[in-house]
Amino acid sequence: MNSKASPKDLYLFFFIGFVSLLVQATLVRQLLSVLSGNEIEIGITLSAWLLFHGAGSLWGGQLGTGRQKLALAFLGAGLLLFPTVSWVRGIRLILDMPPGELLPLPQTLLVTVLTVAPLALVSGLQYPLAVGLLGERTYAGPRVYVLETLGFFVAGLLFAFLISTKIDAVLLAAVLSSLLVLMAALTWGQPAVLAAIALPLMAFFIWGSGIRSLPYRPFSLEILRESRYGELALVRTGSQFSLFRSGQFLYSLADAESDEIPIHL
Repeated sequence: MNSKASPKDLYLFFFIGFVSLLVQATLVRQLLSVLSGNEIEIGITLSAWLLFHGAGSLWGGQLGTGRQKLALAFLGAGLLLFPTVSWVRGIRLILDMPPGELLPLPQTLLVTVLTVAPLALVSGLQYPLAVGLLGERTYAGPRVYVLETLGFFVAGLLFAFLISTKIDAVLLAAVLSSLLVLMAALTWGQPAVLAAIALPLMAFFIWGSGIRSLPYRPFSLEILRESRYGELALVRTGSQFSLFRSGQFLYSLADAESDEIPIHL
């Protein structure tokens, strides 16, 4: 099998940019929602992503070339994404922190770095490995960078105007994981790799509902909706309903049956 790329393989760079932005956006929104974050959390997440993504790019530049190596980078990212999103949504349960409670800054920093580092490192491998396939071709410079940037641009438009309001993060993680596995199979030319596409989709259909509700336990999650302004969740405890936006408590409806009891105690 030819280990070098041909001009038709330039679509790889569009795909790398496209998926990379969607993965970043998904992680940022999930960490903001689960950690009840603000600008500090955004800064920590993006800094960690850039640091480990850069480290992955540096590592990838030293690995040499080969379709198998690039395919393994796609496959690694695909197999990491869904468990990473599941881990993020289960952080509060692991730390025994109720919905709406703020994590201390040291825990926020530690959780964010542990969450972002593995996926960013593997994602960082992809671009230099793909460029390595092109060798000394004249289009190995500006053209591939433009294609990757175009992937970022298209993904940004889709996320802002469609995905962020129509597809919840758990389903999006499963779909992106399957796309990364598919790209690994196409790059490697090994149909057997396609079997791994079923793993994130099966995990979503089996555990998706439970993963969605993890950040809001022990409350009962009644409604979960995505919006351009963050994740909206309506939870119930007893006969009282409370609304959260991106993990932050907004307000509760009065419990008509019990609100007078504390007054007489």
